[in-house]
Amino acid sequence: METVLQDVRYGVRQLLRSPGFTAVAIVTLVLGIGANTAIFSFVDAVLLKPLPYPHPERIVSVWEKNARGFRNPISTLNFLDWKRQNRCFQFFSAVGFDDAVTLTGSGRPQELYVQRVSASYFRALGASAASDESGPHDSPAL
Repeated sequence: METVLQDVRYGVRQLLRSPGFTAVAIVTLVLGIGANTAIFSFVDAVLLKPLPYPHPERIVSVWEKNARGFRNPISTLNFLDWKRQNRCFQFFSAVGFDDAVTLTGSGRPQELYVQRVSASYFRALGASAASDESGPHDSPAL
């Protein structure tokens, strides 16, 4: 134990002797620990925690591919055909591209980014869509 204490005192003396090196070493350690914490937090939230849906392992995406192998958006008619012929999926939903819309009501207008979805989308995720029961000119329930 005494040897370790001597080593620590020697290290502290050396660090005090060269303050520039000490500052760079401390900043490097702080940045490394901060970056590591941020990356782990992201990986934990995205990859390790389960999705907030019932049975997330059963949710799949189905795409069309063109002749060159690129994914294409599915046409409405193809979606309706696939849904009609579906024999293996419990729910069959479509998601449209992001759109910017303006929400107006009793307050200031707000620009929102939304996606168009088919009727069974929320049932597939075990959720329900928010609805505005108060009328079209009152503040919407989101």
